[in-house]
Amino acid sequence: MKSLRLTYADLELDADALARGFLDLRQCDRVIRDEDVTVLKPNGQPLVVYAKDALPMDLCRETFAAIRHLEPSSDNRGTASGMPRHFPVKSDGTRSRTTNAVPVPSAVMGFLDPNPRTPWCRMTRFTLDHLEEYEALQPLLRAIDVKYRGLTPEHWGRQRAFANRVGSDFIVPGTAFSSITVNRNYCTAAHTDGGNYRAGLAATAVLSGGIFNGSQLIFPRYRTGVDLRMGGLCVADMHELHGNAPLRVACGGVRFSPVCYMRAGIGACGTQGEEWRRAAERSWRVTC
Repeated sequence: MKSLRLTYADLELDADALARGFLDLRQCDRVIRDEDVTVLKPNGQPLVVYAKDALPMDLCRETFAAIRHLEPSSDNRGTASGMPRHFPVKSDGTRSRTTNAVPVPSAVMGFLDPNPRTPWCRMTRFTLDHLEEYEALQPLLRAIDVKYRGLTPEHWGRQRAFANRVGSDFIVPGTAFSSITVNRNYCTAAHTDGGNYRAGLAATAVLSGGIFNGSQLIFPRYRTGVDLRMGGLCVADMHELHGNAPLRVACGGVRFSPVCYMRAGIGACGTQGEEWRRAAERSWRVTC
């Protein structure tokens, strides 16, 4: 595999100004497409590890056929949607839960960690509504995990150790992932994935059919893009600012991009039974 170590002279120092904005290939000096490449940051840490033919094509086609009909939707993608979340201040000084967010074709499969509004670990609603498709994804997710381990064993090892401490109830079976963001024909604005486990990396694949082009994954600070196609795998540091180039589809083209990662807050999860009791206690307090 070819290795490219960037220097500080390669960096776009004011890249933070691009956050929430939509990117294009003008933010790239290099686009990885037809070769296996490791791109290292100036400090020697991996930015992107790309393997062009990492995943069995037959498995990719079978998985695409099983999920092609999915229509993920979420209004909670924050910066990635290009729309800032805004909670207006009410007359009593508290903030309304009304937002100016708009639904985007993206949703999370797998598990989520506690947050102030839902302070327990749980399987996502999108997963519960599509359990058959979640199960159909799992052979591909296990293949992604195996390849992730081979490409970046140190980061995978730390993520696997973290998953082992959590236990199995909130981990995708046979993997070091807790969650999969499923995007359908969706190009994100420039954002960072601040909730991911920092010592690990995220792994992205593409499942597609029909005619499309664009949607390259761009890291504007490093002037680097990845043109990911079906069968390829991109393991990357999604804590860095990233987003997609415009996507153009024709003739019913469909492009899914499942992004596999570990939520940092999953470390706070107990067993499934413990989390159910926590949810029930919370519901009882609210009711009373």
